Amino acid sequence: MKHESVKCRELISKFYTLLSCSFSSWSVLGIIFLNILPAVTYGCSPAIVPDTASRTATTLSITKSPHTAMQTLDIFVFRDDETRLLDCYQRVDQPEKWDGRIMSSAGNRIIHICANSRTGKGEWPLIRSIHSLEKISFNLEDESRENPVMTGEAKIPASGPDFMYPGLPNTEIPMSPLTCEIVLRSLICDFKGRPYDGERITDAKVYLTNVNATRRLYSSEGSMPERIINAGFLNRYDLARFRDSSLIIKHIDKSIGKDGIQEDIRLYCYPNMAEEDSPGTPVTRMVIEGKVSGKTYYWPIDISRGPGNGISGGKSYIFDIKITRKGTTDPDIPVRTEEVNIIFEEESWIEKEGYTVGF
Repeated sequence: MKHESVKCRELISKFYTLLSCSFSSWSVLGIIFLNILPAVTYGCSPAIVPDTASRTATTLSITKSPHTAMQTLDIFVFRDDETRLLDCYQRVDQPEKWDGRIMSSAGNRIIHICANSRTGKGEWPLIRSIHSLEKISFNLEDESRENPVMTGEAKIPASGPDFMYPGLPNTEIPMSPLTCEIVLRSLICDFKGRPYDGERITDAKVYLTNVNATRRLYSSEGSMPERIINAGFLNRYDLARFRDSSLIIKHIDKSIGKDGIQEDIRLYCYPNMAEEDSPGTPVTRMVIEGKVSGKTYYWPIDISRGPGNGISGGKSYIFDIKITRKGTTDPDIPVRTEEVNIIFEEESWIEKEGYTVGF
């Protein structure tokens, strides 16, 4: 038995010796290169793939607000299999000058795009699989009104035998902002029938409270808020951390009366799908603050439209409000229906623009 084992090892040794002689050093280097190709393509821009990779023209439908622009695109291509490993990464710093060409090797693929991340090309964590993106998060304090962080994802099917996909329909990749938009379209104050009829609201401001200020790049629509700022009131320390505090507060320069204002005040926050208002999961509110006869009052309005129906990313929540009596003395007590008349609309605040991309 021992003799057979030794003989077996000798045969294996001769086999590897013969094999090594059969390959040139360049062949061995080629094999090594193929093994490390995914790691090499991670940092490339533009991406590098084998010459035999399938390629097809496809159109990306970039969805964005009419008021926004794209400064950067981080493009990740993953294998669409059980591993979901990274196949290629590309950074586009000037999308308006981009020719739309990126590469991927053959096979089913998942493409994920992140726009306006404000993360440097070399600052991304070591993304090696699609699951790595689940750990990436963004803070509302770093967001931009004009260039919000947006994401999109689509699947690319495997190539056919001719590697050219004749007749393959264009692939649409909708890009959606992580934030949701709260719009106060109009505001009227009419105290008709009250002892203080004819009074106006002065020193007014509109802001958001119970704001979810952190969101993951990958998060389900039913996810709970991760970090709350302006918890129950306007916190000046929370405001001080913003690059642009106008994202969550707007001062109104003129007094508000029966003539009202129509300014389309736009505020932003991350989604909050809390099913009920509780200390751990408070409902996000839009608060109108102002003075009537020199005394400060608050009109806090729940943005959630009921249990299980919170606010979602990429949505615009539009309010037309008519104030009919004095508000509360606490910014965390929601107004009653007899205090305000509310007309509410919900819609998407994105639109599509096309780019052609080749795989």
